[in-house]
This record gives sequence, C-alpha cells and structure tokens, in this order.
Amino acid sequence: FYVPETKPVFEFHKCIFEGSLKETFGNGFDRAKLKEGYKYFYELPPEDFYISILGHSAYHFAHGGGVGIRHVIDVYLYKKTYKFDDEYLERELEKCGLTKFRKQFEKLADYLFADGEGDEFTEKLADYVLDSSVLGNEDKKQASDIVSNNSDSKIKSAKLKTLLKLIFPPFKTMKGYYPILKTLPILLPFCYVARLFAVIIKRPQSIKKIRKITNATNVEINEVKEIRDKLGLENL
Repeated sequence: FYVPETKPVFEFHKCIFEGSLKETFGNGFDRAKLKEGYKYFYELPPEDFYISILGHSAYHFAHGGGVGIRHVIDVYLYKKTYKFDDEYLERELEKCGLTKFRKQFEKLADYLFADGEGDEFTEKLADYVLDSSVLGNEDKKQASDIVSNNSDSKIKSAKLKTLLKLIFPPFKTMKGYYPILKTLPILLPFCYVARLFAVIIKRPQSIKKIRKITNATNVEINEVKEIRDKLGLENL
C-alpha cells in the first residue's frame, strides 16, 4: 500500500498469529523491510507475505469458523503472480506447522480456479468455504470450538467446557475484554461477575450461541474435526 511521506498512516494487525505461528512468524512485522526510496513504506518478501496469507487463513480455521472464498482467491492469485524460493518457503512452513495447510489450500485453489484435480476432501472443503462468509461459517463456529475443547473424545464434556469458556473465558481473553487486568490481575473475579452480567444483558445473542453449542450434532462436530485434522491445525 502507498503511505504518503508527509503523513504516515499504518494499518497493522498484531494479534493474528498464535502458538507455533507466533513463535516462528512473530507479529508479522519483524520480517518487513523498508522499501528502497521510501521512509515509511515497509514490505514483506513474497515468501513471507505468502506465509502470512496462509497463516491468517489457518488461524481462522483453528480459532473460528474457517474462511470464505476470498481467502482462497488470495492464495490462488498470489501463487500465480510470484515465483517463490520453494526451499525457503517449505522450511519456514514446516517450522510453523503450515505444510499440510498449504498443500490442501493450494489444491483447493487449483480445483476451484484452474481446473485442478480434487479428491473427496477437496470437494468437502470447497463446500465448506463456499458456504461461508469472508470470516467463516458462523453456524460451524461453535462446532469448531467444541472440537478445540475435545481432548478426551467425549462430546458432552467438550460441550460443557465450551459453554464454560463462553461465559468465563481464560485470563488471556479476559485481558482483551477488560484491559485493567493487565495491571491489576487481582480484579479477575470481579471482571468475571461483570462478564456474567454482560452475558445476561446480551441474552438473545448469548442464548443463540448457547443453543448452537448444545444442539451441535455429532455429524457437524465430526465434519469440522475432519477438516481441521486434514488441514494440520493440531498445534495452532
């Protein structure tokens, strides 16, 4: 993007990556380099920017309801436009656990836009993406949360954990809702009380989410689990 030298303006998402993505890729800006001839124009090398595209999409699959078709278009167009240093790209993707994701997403992109061959999973992933908005499928979001909380293969206990996290999020999430906790973590119990009242006040929205969690079927949960597993999202 162009940034006027007289009045620099920046747009940067510093909380996109978590887990192995954050450990390897940092906040994304660490690898940006000042463009020659500019004071405020930073850019990533094509390989690192491609990793950020894949990582952003993977993050939405691992922590949300997936992604819509725009993300697949980004992968297709960027891969078509740039010639990568594949050795470097593979090495970095391996570090942050995106090797499987890249393979499946590039296969999906070729299947949708370049008459590429697809298998049964590719078709299932295509249906999922085409049925989603830009930031994913809200109807599948709760099923995805249940899968994230399913460590013992017991759906009922996973649903209970998901409900509890909805009402009483972990401390890291609570700091985002209540910034005062960054300096006064001792206030966490009081913030949980405030959070409970917030859930009650926003009852229609909260009840809708609770119903989606409790009513999620084994078929929906297993479908989301299969997609997450084959995309290699276990450690994201």
